[in-house]
Amino acid sequence: MARAMAALAGKRDDFSCFEDFSFPGYSLTGQALIDAIGRVTGRALGIKSLPWPLLRLLVLVMPQMREVAEMAYLWHTPHAIDGTKLATALPNSNQRP
Repeated sequence: MARAMAALAGKRDDFSCFEDFSFPGYSLTGQALIDAIGRVTGRALGIKSLPWPLLRLLVLVMPQMREVAEMAYLWHTPHAIDGTKLATALPNSNQRP
């Protein structure tokens, strides 16, 4: 990842002021994170569910919580980060971990 970022910095004149380059391969579900922590610590983790309805009610007094509530689906939905733009910008490099 550091090599890719250094290569992008070397080509910064080719990009507009604010570009977004996603690095593929760094994504997991909440359960996968819990399982990994459990393997490393050698302990089963006692996880309780987040009270999402209560969190959504907090939006009434803390508008910033709307963004947190909108990300609730990420806990259960596997997803991936698209690295196409990075691969296009750096075609001869290996961005995958």
